[in-house]
Order: sequence, then C-alpha cells, then structure tokens
Amino acid sequence: TTDKLYSDTRYLHMISVGKTLQEGARAQRQLRTDFDTNFSGSTSNIQGRKLAELREFVTRMSNQNAKTQTLSTHLELAYCIKQELTATYDM
Repeated sequence: TTDKLYSDTRYLHMISVGKTLQEGARAQRQLRTDFDTNFSGSTSNIQGRKLAELREFVTRMSNQNAKTQTLSTHLELAYCIKQELTATYDM
C-alpha cells in the first residue's frame, strides 16, 4: 500500500495507534499555527519573505493536505473499532 500511516500502524496495538494519530494531529495543528503566525492577516506578513521560504511552506502545506485525508480516515476507523470493541466486550 502507498498509505504510509497504514504501514506505520498496521501491526501496532490500538494504544500505540492512538499515539501515532495524536502525533499526526499535533503536526497538523503546528502547521496551522505556523501559517497563522507567518502568513495570515495582511500582506505585510508575506512581504519581505524569501521566495524559497514561501515555496518551502507551500510544499509543506501540500504534503500536509494529503496527510489530512489519510489521518481523517484512520481516526474514523479507530473510532469505529473502539465502538465495536466497547459494544462487544461491554467495556
């Protein structure tokens, strides 16, 4: 599979999967914070930035957008598994 998150979590215990998903969510929040800090608001935040710096950030955003969909899918699957386990084993 080309899904790196799946490859990383395939044989992990659910507790470890949860930690991995949390790390992914934290990375998304950090990228959003970086965006808000560096690029939101007026264009004066962008002026004076080097083109290479802007390009690097756009690349990070593009990569993160792909990861967002994957993370969302895995979070939903983890939730469904937890619900099923709770119902089955009356946790």
